[in-house]
Amino acid sequence: MRRALLAVVVVLFSSFAIPVASAQVLPEVILSCDQTDINIDVSPSGGRTATLDCIAENPSSLTEDVDISVEVDVGNSYPSSLTIPPNGETEFQVTFIADANAQPMSMVFNITAEVTAVNGITWSWASADDEFSGNVHILPFHYIALDMNSMTRNLEAGKSDTVLVELTNQGNEAGEFHVFLNEEMSLEDAGFVWEQYSAMVTIDPDDTVTLSFNFTAPSPEEDTEFQIEFCGYAKSDATNEKCDSFKLNVEAAPKDALGTVGSVIGMDDETTMMMIIGGGGGLGLLLVMMVVLKVGKAKKRRIASLPADDDFDDELDEFDDDFDELDDEELDFGNL
Repeated sequence: MRRALLAVVVVLFSSFAIPVASAQVLPEVILSCDQTDINIDVSPSGGRTATLDCIAENPSSLTEDVDISVEVDVGNSYPSSLTIPPNGETEFQVTFIADANAQPMSMVFNITAEVTAVNGITWSWASADDEFSGNVHILPFHYIALDMNSMTRNLEAGKSDTVLVELTNQGNEAGEFHVFLNEEMSLEDAGFVWEQYSAMVTIDPDDTVTLSFNFTAPSPEEDTEFQIEFCGYAKSDATNEKCDSFKLNVEAAPKDALGTVGSVIGMDDETTMMMIIGGGGGLGLLLVMMVVLKVGKAKKRRIASLPADDDFDDELDEFDDDFDELDDEELDFGNL
């Protein structure tokens, strides 16, 4: 067998110049790569691929054709063959490709380089190959989707309501997610009262959880529109924040009896109350009379704009005469 192999070698290289003593005659390939651990990010922000840089070296004095093969349980791409000059090297890349949202796992990869031809002549008489092995890791990730009913709501002053926030873990591993009310202090200053401002919840992959946030609306003096916004993020990645919001219209708080009287005579609630306290019950009676007078005169102005009715006008004149006499008389509430 050795004599036969030697004869083949002699035939192969009989046409070449005799190499120097240090040159290698038999074919050989040396394979090396820049890392043994490959990480693949399969999150929406990741590329789902990872690249390995390798070098195939030919230490012989012969031109070699080398076949490349890769074994691994994930998608991959690479050049199937290389041609390496004598005492030279050739660089190539192996790309590993994972599916979107692939489950986190680790697997072994193995790369083989094998000499298949020497100086254009098929080489099969002796093994000339090399291998490189490592591990591919599909990384875990957590990705939140947050959703609320974004339709505008209407709510009476001082009434209570509930906000429902839906959270979905679109990652490939169970994780903790934080949800919170945005602009919490501004809403609190406006008079909102919340049972809770935030929550932390653990969600499995592809599962959805609904959280409830109860609140009581303020009592504004005028109809007011507010923006209610909730945001959330994965505890493992606080930079990837998602938010959703809706508009809330809160009706003005209804006026009480004191406020109605004060508004009719052109005074605010505080001034009206001080006058009643300072003047005693007599002033209260006076205020009522003044309200009646003003209301009566307002009715007269509105009625005057309607078509004339003689009988109704006579009754209205008698009503006004009664109040004119009341205005002309001197009212004394000192003994009240």
